[in-house]
Amino acid sequence: MKYLAILLALNSLGTGLWAAYKWFKASGVEVDWGLPRISMGSGTIERRMSAKPPTLHQAIDAEIDEINEAGIVLQAALISSKLNKEAAIWTAASVTLSSIATFVGAFG
Repeated sequence: MKYLAILLALNSLGTGLWAAYKWFKASGVEVDWGLPRISMGSGTIERRMSAKPPTLHQAIDAEIDEINEAGIVLQAALISSKLNKEAAIWTAASVTLSSIATFVGAFG
C-alpha cells in the first residue's frame, strides 16, 4: 500500500503541474490582429478619433472593422476559455489523486 500511495502522489504531482501549465498557457493567449500595428501607420485609431464625419463608405468600413475586431477578440477568448476548462479538469484530477493517496497512506 505504501508504494500505491507514492505512485498516486506522483501522479497527483504530474497532473497538478500539467494543470498549472495549461493555466499558464491560457493566461498568455494574445489577440492576433493579423493587421499592421498602429506604429506601422495603419490609420485605424486616427480614423476613429477624427473630428470629421465619415462618408458612407468610411462608415461602413469602420463598422466592418469593429465587427472584425470583436470577432478576433472573441476568438482569443474562446481559446483561453478552452485552456482554462482543460486546466480545471486536470486540477480536479490532481486533487482527486492527492486525496486518494492521502487515504491510502493513512489507512492502507
